[in-house]
Amino acid sequence: MIFPLASIISSEAGETLFKQIAKLPNGALKSIDFVTLVDILSEGEIELSATAHKNNITDKTSEAYKNAFLKDLFLNNQPVLQADANVNSPAVSDFNYESVDFRFQQGTANNIVLPAAETQTTEKTGGDIGQLVSFPQGGSVTTRSVTVNNINVDVVRVRVKFDQFFRIDSKSGNRKATSVNVLIKINPNNGDEITVIGANNSEIVKGKSTSSYSRDYGIRLSEVTGYNTTALGQSGAFFPITVTLSRGNDEGDNNTFNTMRLGGVTEIIEESNNYPNVAYSSLRFSAEEFPSLPSRVFRVRGKKVKIPASYTDGDGTTYTPTVDLNNGRIIYPSGYIFEGTFASEKQWTSDPAWILYDLLINDRYGCNLPEADLDKFVFRKASEYCGELVNDGQGGEEPRFSLNVNIKTQQEALKIVNDICSVMRAMPFYSEGTIKISQDAPKDFANPSNVSFDYVFNNANVVNGEFVYSGSSLKTRFTIINISYFDLETQQLDYVTVKDTAAIAKYGEHINTIRTFGTTSRGQAQRVGKWFLNTQQTATETCVFETNIAAGAVIEIGNIIGISDRVKAATRRGGVVKAVSSSQGNSNIDQITIDNVNDTNQPDISDSPTISCLLSNGTVETKTISSYSNNQTVVNVSSAFSSAPVVNSPYIFESASLSVTNWRVINIKETAKKTYAVTALSHNQGKYAAVEDGEPLPSRNTNLLISILPSPSGLTLEEKIVVINNRAVPKVFIDWQAVEGASGYSLQYRRDGDNFTLVNTQETTFEIIQSEFEAGSYDIRLFTVNAQGQRSNSPTEANITVSALSDLPEQPQNLQLEPINNYQVRLSWDQAIAKDVVFGGRCLIRHSSTTFANAKFSGSTDLDTQNGNTTEVLVPALTGTYTMKFEDLAGNLSESEAKVEFALPEVEDELLLLQQREQPNFTGTKTRVTVDSGSLKLSDPDVQITGTYSQTAKVVTISINSHGLLVGDRPKITYTSGESVSGQFLITSVANANTFTVLAAAVIDNDAGTTSGNVQVEQGFIGRYDFANVLDLGAVYQNLRLKRHIRSEGFNVNDNFDDISDLDLRTNFDGAGSDRLKGRLKVQVTNDNPSGSPTFTDFLNLRNGTFNGRGFKFRSDLISNDINENIRFLELGFDASFPSRVENKYISSGNVISTPIQSGTSASGVDIVFAKRFFTGTSAIGGSTTAFLPVIGISPYDLPSGAFFVLSNVSGTGFTIVFKNSSDSPIDVKFSFQALGYGKGA
Repeated sequence: MIFPLASIISSEAGETLFKQIAKLPNGALKSIDFVTLVDILSEGEIELSATAHKNNITDKTSEAYKNAFLKDLFLNNQPVLQADANVNSPAVSDFNYESVDFRFQQGTANNIVLPAAETQTTEKTGGDIGQLVSFPQGGSVTTRSVTVNNINVDVVRVRVKFDQFFRIDSKSGNRKATSVNVLIKINPNNGDEITVIGANNSEIVKGKSTSSYSRDYGIRLSEVTGYNTTALGQSGAFFPITVTLSRGNDEGDNNTFNTMRLGGVTEIIEESNNYPNVAYSSLRFSAEEFPSLPSRVFRVRGKKVKIPASYTDGDGTTYTPTVDLNNGRIIYPSGYIFEGTFASEKQWTSDPAWILYDLLINDRYGCNLPEADLDKFVFRKASEYCGELVNDGQGGEEPRFSLNVNIKTQQEALKIVNDICSVMRAMPFYSEGTIKISQDAPKDFANPSNVSFDYVFNNANVVNGEFVYSGSSLKTRFTIINISYFDLETQQLDYVTVKDTAAIAKYGEHINTIRTFGTTSRGQAQRVGKWFLNTQQTATETCVFETNIAAGAVIEIGNIIGISDRVKAATRRGGVVKAVSSSQGNSNIDQITIDNVNDTNQPDISDSPTISCLLSNGTVETKTISSYSNNQTVVNVSSAFSSAPVVNSPYIFESASLSVTNWRVINIKETAKKTYAVTALSHNQGKYAAVEDGEPLPSRNTNLLISILPSPSGLTLEEKIVVINNRAVPKVFIDWQAVEGASGYSLQYRRDGDNFTLVNTQETTFEIIQSEFEAGSYDIRLFTVNAQGQRSNSPTEANITVSALSDLPEQPQNLQLEPINNYQVRLSWDQAIAKDVVFGGRCLIRHSSTTFANAKFSGSTDLDTQNGNTTEVLVPALTGTYTMKFEDLAGNLSESEAKVEFALPEVEDELLLLQQREQPNFTGTKTRVTVDSGSLKLSDPDVQITGTYSQTAKVVTISINSHGLLVGDRPKITYTSGESVSGQFLITSVANANTFTVLAAAVIDNDAGTTSGNVQVEQGFIGRYDFANVLDLGAVYQNLRLKRHIRSEGFNVNDNFDDISDLDLRTNFDGAGSDRLKGRLKVQVTNDNPSGSPTFTDFLNLRNGTFNGRGFKFRSDLISNDINENIRFLELGFDASFPSRVENKYISSGNVISTPIQSGTSASGVDIVFAKRFFTGTSAIGGSTTAFLPVIGISPYDLPSGAFFVLSNVSGTGFTIVFKNSSDSPIDVKFSFQALGYGKGA
């Protein structure tokens, strides 16, 4: 069902119907198939062709109309007839398609049957079928005929067949084209002869074919003169008929081959449905032009509906509403009065009011409502408002509201009704036994900004004197609207965007998309967007109240009411009329006696006051007040009321300085208490001009508490660092003096010229909590806000430069060292003063193997890290200098270090197994490091790793596989998508090998406060050096002492001698120190043979320590957290040693036997096995496996004179001893032993 201006009806299919026709030589004859499609266009009756109707071509049987309609028929998105073609005499070149036959019906009850699908076909046989139609040169023609008796036949298809079709050129001998004039005649039962094909030699078959060729001719009998379906044998019967095939020219000479036969005759009975009350079309086209089913688009003007009838006044002048053929609006002539009747002929229109009316009353496709249930006059008023011409936004004019829609599916009636009402800003409702529509339109179309109330309310005529207000959320107020509409030119859905720049500046960009119903005008879509945005910003408040039956029964949905609420206005400006009178003593009422004068704020005469009263006919009338009398109880108006105001009805005052609030009633509901609950939406009469003419909304003062207040004084700003949740947090404290009468304050602040952040508060203090990275210059603006939310005309302004956490921590004080033993020392210092160190910062402890004078923090290697509130720590005892700095929350380090020197005393009871040094050649495996002049340094300053991130508030979680970063690192982070701000950041936590977190530079400025995307991290320098050799003890031993040996220095990669521009100004030629560097020595341990397939532990940081195992791998990490800084190892290695050990136990069969031991008398002696193996050396350590044999001490008991003992087989696991007398014979002697060696086997 179509209610369009020029609706587009589209049909598409992709099914292939025909095979492609092969390309033939010029002049060759080809057979072409045709197909007929029937398309349903709409419920009828419709207007049909948009082009024809717009050009006032009314005869739908004329060629001009058919040609105009072909401009509105699009096949595969191309019109059949070009738009600029002359419809009366189009040229052949004006047609985009040649073989298209198009027919149509409007959709009346008396539709005729159009060509449609074949439901029954009957091939005629015998007789002349297949016989020659001869016409020898110089002779006469022989015709062939077939009789058709079936009166139900719609079409007779005659097939003409040529055995061959060419002539031979007598000179060249080539085959050339030939031609035949085909004649088909019909002889009805009445004896007439009618030529239906080939009259005046109009059907000529011309071309060339060396094989047989056929051509079909369809004869629609209903188009033959005299056609009827009277039964056979009845008077005047058309049937039976004779169909005769003949030829109009002879067969030519012997060189011509064009013999013709009656190839066949088919009786066709078509589908006979005329689809009453349905507009439909029949389309026939050839396979040559459309190898597959084409898409069909029809541009039509749709349903005809009732429109108001003519009106004749008392003078005999007739006023007739007409439809504007350009745009479909209804034009009501000046002086026209609608009497509730309609024109006898329905007409097409784009007027949504009368389209809705038709849909409501129609019994076939509509709601089938009795017309008596509809308020026709409301529809008539809405129609007039819809049809007014307004600016179309493109330099022209168009109707305010037009409806152009194609309703294709069955839908709930209420939805369709509401959709159509939405086009014209209307709302349907039921009242007083009829269905009405309430349109949001001005009462006075000519002066839309004039305010006129349908009713007035004050605290005197509402239940309990209470009005309840509620406002819309700021989050629901959109500032940018995308409105869709259907573009008739492109035949696609398009969008127009409308922005409220003032609202964007206030609330930011909040975008919504609206899909309009039945809108094909860009200008109308734009007005919808403007209306929506205007309503979002102005109609933001609802008011709910209960009133008595007298008022509730009078008002209707859509009424404009005035409310004078003493609570909202902060004064009483309305009450009840106590009496009415006339100053002239007649019926002309011009004096109103009001109630409660002492409690009523009567406007001053100089303030242009008015009074609005309810008249007996239910309307509200407003009069200008000229004076007050009788102790202010009587209000005198400048002119009499048109009728007497109702006593005990409400009245309201207005003046230039104070207006009543305006509201549109959107719901009325009767309650169980016999009262009426009314819901109204705030209303501004100026919105009509604001939307259509671009005029600003007029301001209205509805409250006495709205005077603009001065901005605050005494504005002070102070930065402090406070502790929150055991973490240092910088704050800016803002204080100011209170302003009398203020309901609140509007505070704006921004950092370094960024966008202002808005805060509304009722306090006189405020705190800005900053992150550790937000140092800068802060601008503060402070406004006073009155009870109406209006700000002071200008703000109080101030500025403060905030260091936040950017100040460097102090140098650690009183760093002292206390030796604990040969392996540990205690470092102690005074607690940091800076809060951002104590609460959330760190104490960084490093070690340098150099002397006190030469040691620098930048050239030292990491030793330990402690929380910022720590004052002591146990660290490995190392010869050299311990250095220390504080690090605050922001990653800033103390400007200078504290340091203390220590010399480790030599330990005499140790065996130094190995003193490994990798310099100067560093022959191990190098990863992103290089050897430079005998030192090892980082070589690749551009290590980048990529992954993803998500930010919530100020916490950024970064996911990168095997990132290799640690807490305290400060990599350069670039957020390649999302909204996070890039920079160099301190890693605050490391969840696992694939995830770490940092604190963001700024909070994300959106509703969710979150963002995510891709990230690129520059790790700075990260290099690795694996020692060339593995330390192999030959077996598993306990208590191997490993001491690292590192001498390093940091340097700035840009601090080159050649880069110094003025040597005379340079005082430091050693290069700038670099604190953001780390050098680590790490060790892996295995109990397996390192030469086999060992399993090693993870790498452990090596300071000084004692380890158990057989094999030891060593690795060093060189790390820089700044791509401008590098580190070099001047010396790198370790010392490995075993402590001395004494053993004096004898173990036999797993049992410990106390001394003394019986040697026995065996000549081979007794074997002693140590409880734990001693380390005796390897080929790589000491040069042999006996390099460090234990020393054995023997203490015999009661050894006879001349006796002695012999030791043999001394090893790391034991020895053999035999005692002998002076005769060299074995003797049994008690003895004890003591073995002194190094290392303890596992």
